Amino acid sequence: MKYTSTTLLAAVASVASAAATHRHGMGKVHNHALRHAEVMHEAEHEKRGTLASAVMSTIQGLGAKAGLNSYAQTSGAWIGSNGPYTNTFTNTAADDLVLFCWGPAGSWVNAIAPLISVPIPSGQNVTISYAEGASGACAPVFGDTSMVNGQLHQTWLEYTFAGIYSTYDVSREVNMAGRSISTTHYKADGSKGCTTDMNTCVFMCSDRSAPSCWFGYELVNCGASNGGGSGYDPKTGGASGGCNGLTAGAGNLQTYLS
Repeated sequence: MKYTSTTLLAAVASVASAAATHRHGMGKVHNHALRHAEVMHEAEHEKRGTLASAVMSTIQGLGAKAGLNSYAQTSGAWIGSNGPYTNTFTNTAADDLVLFCWGPAGSWVNAIAPLISVPIPSGQNVTISYAEGASGACAPVFGDTSMVNGQLHQTWLEYTFAGIYSTYDVSREVNMAGRSISTTHYKADGSKGCTTDMNTCVFMCSDRSAPSCWFGYELVNCGASNGGGSGYDPKTGGASGGCNGLTAGAGNLQTYLS
């Protein structure tokens, strides 16, 4: 294909609206255990509010739109594990990140609200569900991530979920020096399917010294032997393909971001 968890996250139903916390009025409580629970509840709200504020700061500093961040099923992507296709994103970096995912409306997140923009603190994870027919990409935003021409100047994970024609791949053309992404399909029986990472089933600039490229790219190390496939895209005049073997309900994807 070409260009096309945590408890903290449960409170971020919308990054824009989550910047302020909501607290229900509580009557006087004499029971020590109940009061302790209330204090813990308040502390959790404060932590979530701080996290939401940090996310908004990151998004605004980047010049991006906040994501829709639906927890209900949509025709694209939503937060949760109840979809026909799921991907659990784990942040293995030392620093926190904000995960962006967008659909066919476009990758220009400066002008088009992405489907997802959720925080993943270091060592934590979040699961994103995708609908049948969904197509787009995801990318992590770290503190040093910038935007070029309205797109995230970072490594992308591209996806198309369409039954036996489903494909996913790491794309490095936007930023050949971007952060690491590794995605593996874990089948329903626990066995591993195809892996796409920075060196396998990955789109790269043909000129490895180029910082980025719109044309002159190729799909590297991706064939039947490792669960992938490659071809030619007549629309772009370039390579196409990626990891195959994923169908609705047939396991899930695990992605590690660093």
